[in-house]
Amino acid sequence: MLLCQIAGSSGDRAGDFTWPRWSGRNFLKAQFRLNNTTVDGFHFEPNDFPRSRTRIAGVNLQHDPGYGAVYGLTWLTVLDSNSLYYLPTGDTLPRDGMRALQLRTGYTPAPGKPGPVGKLEWTRQTNVNFAMSAIGAGVEGGWSFARSKWAPTLTYRWTTLGGDDRSTEEFERWDLFYSGGDIDTWVQGQLMKNIHYNSNVRMQRVLGRLRLGPTWRFTGSFSDFRANELNNLGGVISALADEDIGRELLFVSEHTLSRAVYVRMTQGTLWPGSGVRGTLPSPVASPWLVGIVSLNIQY
Repeated sequence: MLLCQIAGSSGDRAGDFTWPRWSGRNFLKAQFRLNNTTVDGFHFEPNDFPRSRTRIAGVNLQHDPGYGAVYGLTWLTVLDSNSLYYLPTGDTLPRDGMRALQLRTGYTPAPGKPGPVGKLEWTRQTNVNFAMSAIGAGVEGGWSFARSKWAPTLTYRWTTLGGDDRSTEEFERWDLFYSGGDIDTWVQGQLMKNIHYNSNVRMQRVLGRLRLGPTWRFTGSFSDFRANELNNLGGVISALADEDIGRELLFVSEHTLSRAVYVRMTQGTLWPGSGVRGTLPSPVASPWLVGIVSLNIQY
């Protein structure tokens, strides 16, 4: 939810849809492990674009037996950063001094057994230099039919990432930070995340997954997006016409050719809502489409 990809793919860096990159500078980690519980202390500088000169340190606690109940906690602080938050007055606030506390839990059945699946995450971001209270939360639940043909899984997910209410003194817009990752983490829509980012948004999603064979996996999802606040400073669109942002249909096919070769095919369709269309100077054709084929070779 907070640290899925700490390197960017913008500017002269290709591969915007190649999913997480984990290549920060000066990465340091100390780990203590006892059976299924680990405690990590970490420090790193994200290799972001444009470079924000951010430095982050924190602690991560995770209890994960591999299946069944999982529990985790992350606390981190921004030691230094040039990134800014924007206000309607034209003033800015610094990311420097931001702190975040995340609590999470989840459940998955044992491999090959049907049963419930679920995730619950909650995070609050504050700042030592000014009044900030940005909330991000997500809950997902469903069922794994592991013994049925193609082992289908069906889940429903609801998430919210705060927007800044202009009528309050606190800054409430969620700092999207270095979230993202794959569709199982915090990608709020394959196309939507590039238009609206992972901030100031409520999402409802229905996701289904099939294992068509030992080397094939197919995922389909439908998502509905609404804004928490019409003030969207910090996003691609600064002010939204209304809360309706859009709906997205996504299909992902994955095939493992060998232990070293992996193929991924993605097709996304986005119907922009009136909150986005109403801000554009002239009508645009919809839906918006994206198709990607990626080949990953490990060596």
